[in-house]
Amino acid sequence: MARKVSPCSKNAVGAQTDIRIKSTVETAQPRGLDPVAVLAGLMR
Repeated sequence: MARKVSPCSKNAVGAQTDIRIKSTVETAQPRGLDPVAVLAGLMR
């Protein structure tokens, strides 16, 4: 449901970006990492 109403999923690039961000956050949390810090590190 969230993907259907998400503003990022209106095109293929936005949908892929949304999936990648969610995957990164969901992987960082169980490892005890700060998801925001991980995402910020990927942008460098």
